[in-house]
Amino acid sequence: MVFIARDTTESDAARAALTESLEVTRAIFDAAVDGIVMIDRKFRVVESNAAIANMLGMVPDREARQDAMAAIHPDDVAAVADAAERLFTSDEIITIRYRAQHTDGHWVKIESRGRGLSNPLGPTTMASSPRAIFHKPLRMKRRLRPASRQRGPCSTRRPTVS
Repeated sequence: MVFIARDTTESDAARAALTESLEVTRAIFDAAVDGIVMIDRKFRVVESNAAIANMLGMVPDREARQDAMAAIHPDDVAAVADAAERLFTSDEIITIRYRAQHTDGHWVKIESRGRGLSNPLGPTTMASSPRAIFHKPLRMKRRLRPASRQRGPCSTRRPTVS
């Protein structure tokens, strides 16, 4: 009978460090305020965080493997597909604005920045960080109306809404 023995101290330490690193990365991914979505070359969602689910009213687990273009406004699909294709074929960071449909039916304006994820065969997955752009001028006007009725030095300047 022959036995082979080896010291696994270094590999055990490396495995523990890798596990800790993955846990930290997962915690950052899950806690991110802005959305993070990873999409494959067929425009299917590989993974997304809770911010994406909240932004579009989805259940996070149900998003995986879904068509990422299904929620995009029909008028914006071509531009988003073009931007995504550029992410897979270049190393540039792309920023695009488009509309996506919330599960309750309303459209959410989104600005998304993305970059292809490198691997030896070229990017097969891209990561994008979408964030909702809220334009609510009516609510802002209602909030500003009481302030504009006040008398004093501040009321002489007209409020700007950006």
